[in-house]
Amino acid sequence: MRLLIKFSSDTAIKIPVGYNYYFQSMLYDLLSDDVIHDKGVGARNYKLFTFSRPIGAYKYSKTEKVLTYEKEVKWLISAVDNEFLEKIVSNLMNTDFVKIGEQKLLLSSIEVMKTPPLKIFKSPIQIKMLSPVTIYSTLYDGEGKRKTYYYSPFERDFSTKLKENILRKFNALYNKTPDDDRFEIEAVKPKKEWEKIVEYKGTIIKGWMGRYRLAGNPELI
Repeated sequence: MRLLIKFSSDTAIKIPVGYNYYFQSMLYDLLSDDVIHDKGVGARNYKLFTFSRPIGAYKYSKTEKVLTYEKEVKWLISAVDNEFLEKIVSNLMNTDFVKIGEQKLLLSSIEVMKTPPLKIFKSPIQIKMLSPVTIYSTLYDGEGKRKTYYYSPFERDFSTKLKENILRKFNALYNKTPDDDRFEIEAVKPKKEWEKIVEYKGTIIKGWMGRYRLAGNPELI
């Protein structure tokens, strides 16, 4: 299930460039008094939800490092667990406002979007990223120092590592491996400007926007 949430303000909406932290903090604030806040799946306690970048026309200020929207912004959340999203809806409906950084936002509307049936995901299918996709490995140098290596869609391992990640989460969610483990992702005419570098809790993270072709088992797509 997915939620398309619309927020509004009487004035221009200013959202920090490092919006990931603020939107995730808002989510956890909405769930802070609920056991679902700590609910995950598998040994790694995966939180199987994702959310888009703020959606809407904006102006970017390099000096302030903020995105300015004209009194309205949309936001899409998707999750495997419907209960997770139901709690978000319930708590939003009982909240006067939410805060993104120092910006107070009012709830304008919530649209519940059903998960499309598997038959729609015919292989291959083309998608557009609504938030940067991040694929990385933790490596160690000769001195044993840890280093994070981020893969790009220009590399073959980008698809391989994403497939490994999907299979781990499938196994954690269903406690089994899929009968058909075919999965490939290929960037459609990738461009360097698709790369997005964001700061999250003091850590630099690299991700990629753009359009991609997915092929394989519809359950994994």
